[in-house]
Amino acid sequence: MVYAVNLKDPSVNPLSKFGELASIVNLVVPVLTIGGALLFLAMLFYGGFTVITAGGDAKKVERAQQIIKYSFVGLIIIISSFLIVKVLGVIIPGLGETLPL
Repeated sequence: MVYAVNLKDPSVNPLSKFGELASIVNLVVPVLTIGGALLFLAMLFYGGFTVITAGGDAKKVERAQQIIKYSFVGLIIIISSFLIVKVLGVIIPGLGETLPL
């Protein structure tokens, strides 16, 4: 009698569902995108709070404007990277079928 475990069965080995690069990308990209969007909101609120509490100090207002500007730059980078991954998913055969739109 042979006692063998099928490691490709997801009910036996939970890591088997990450057998392809596409499934890992499918899991990681949305999580990083949501995390980046939440970080954008936090930085935007921080920049707004800094403007409100600047009290007319030109240096603090300038610093707050930089925070807000760079948070928008970060958001643009996040959206661009997400779109690049989507385009690569369409270009590379088989990868686009597993990424959610």
